[in-house]
Amino acid sequence: MTEMKTLQPGIDFSFMINEKVKDEDTAIMINNGPFEGVTYRYNRVWVDETLNQTPEGDMVVNFDYSIINNKGNEDLQENLEFKAHISNILQTIILEGINRAMVEDPGT
Repeated sequence: MTEMKTLQPGIDFSFMINEKVKDEDTAIMINNGPFEGVTYRYNRVWVDETLNQTPEGDMVVNFDYSIINNKGNEDLQENLEFKAHISNILQTIILEGINRAMVEDPGT
């Protein structure tokens, strides 16, 4: 299992929002590291509670994605290091959303 890295929005990655379609067309650009400049989007994110649990009982989040601009990198769809990196970004986004929701509504 890949170790989760703490990544910071605006430093390690940025949201690229198409103002014409708002949330339906949000992409992410990686700001540094070996994939600097790569832009992609998550197409679908899901948890299958019955099939995807770690031995510790943790849920596994699945996702698929599209590369918008690979900045000259090889085929990133098959690159396991790239998938681990964007998995860390997704974990950061999810945890920030949970933390924000808990601050805005501490009763949840």
